[in-house]
Amino acid sequence: MVLGLLFPGMCLFWHDHIVSDPNLPYLGTAIVSVGLGVVTPILDNRRPRLGICDRAIRWSLLSRRMWLVRRAFRSIRSVYNENRRGSLDSEIRLHGNGLTRLFHEAGTFGTLVSVTMTNRKWYVGYVAEAVNLEPKESCFRLLPVISGYRDKDSLKFRREVYYRPVYEKVTGQKQSIGRFVVTLSLKDVQDAREFDEAIYEDHFSKPR
Repeated sequence: MVLGLLFPGMCLFWHDHIVSDPNLPYLGTAIVSVGLGVVTPILDNRRPRLGICDRAIRWSLLSRRMWLVRRAFRSIRSVYNENRRGSLDSEIRLHGNGLTRLFHEAGTFGTLVSVTMTNRKWYVGYVAEAVNLEPKESCFRLLPVISGYRDKDSLKFRREVYYRPVYEKVTGQKQSIGRFVVTLSLKDVQDAREFDEAIYEDHFSKPR
């Protein structure tokens, strides 16, 4: 209606020659669809720079008068995250391989995993990123607690770095320990298993 008042000639031409043309049915729909297909990605690509959605969401969540919206938003987000975790868990248990299931369970329950790479590098740590089943996925991320190598002759684990004391200092300084996360190649994993740090310290950490 607003366009009709501002551009009456254009709207009349659109109605008489495009929308009402019996020889070209749905021509108007096709033109509008193509236009939206071109314009929408451009606007969506500029959206993060403009930050309009982020500002609107931040205002709605921080305003004291929007407590009901905040509560509804948090409930929806909680249900969505729970459903997503449940779906991912089912998919990995049904279609994931042993390595994927090990990393998924370690990431879900916060347990340590021990990983040996093909170059004999050895890492013990926490899975730092959720595992997925994307065929193109080639890496995983680990927050190391121990790093070292396997001896080339005896294949025993040799610890070189123990990270927990460093993490305690960094956390005390209110700095992020995310900088210590390592990204490793899935195809280079030679051995992976659950790791019990207490058992390792009691029985295997000291050379015999």
